[in-house]
Amino acid sequence: MARVFPSWPSLRRFLLAHRELLRTRRLVRQRPAGSLVEILEATTSPARPEDLPEAHAWAVAVGRAARSSLFRSTCLVRSLALVRLLERAGIRGARLRAGVQRENGRFLAHTWVELGPQVLTDPAWYVARFEPWADLRLFEDLSR
Repeated sequence: MARVFPSWPSLRRFLLAHRELLRTRRLVRQRPAGSLVEILEATTSPARPEDLPEAHAWAVAVGRAARSSLFRSTCLVRSLALVRLLERAGIRGARLRAGVQRENGRFLAHTWVELGPQVLTDPAWYVARFEPWADLRLFEDLSR
């Protein structure tokens, strides 16, 4: 059976995603609670439909890198890493969303990334379980 190797752009995105997950994980662990993100009043730049394929490719790379890592990446780490990678790739308009739900008497929270109407980080059916609470953004000094 022939082994199929990923294309160079896919491999590059995977490696950059892996590095960004590690950086973001460290950032989340080092920052005090409340100093990482802020509630965003309005999205500053609209998403462009032509950016969607590239944004999906970055989301796939982050998902693969998270699954292959030795460290567990929370939804917050994965989402922040994706937003940072999209910004570096010149893809504007990605929204970091937070949602909540109650399940079996427990309060659950989740973060995900949307570009326009598309959820990038999770299946839409999964995100639909959460009541959107806020759009978030990284504090300016952390976005790079």
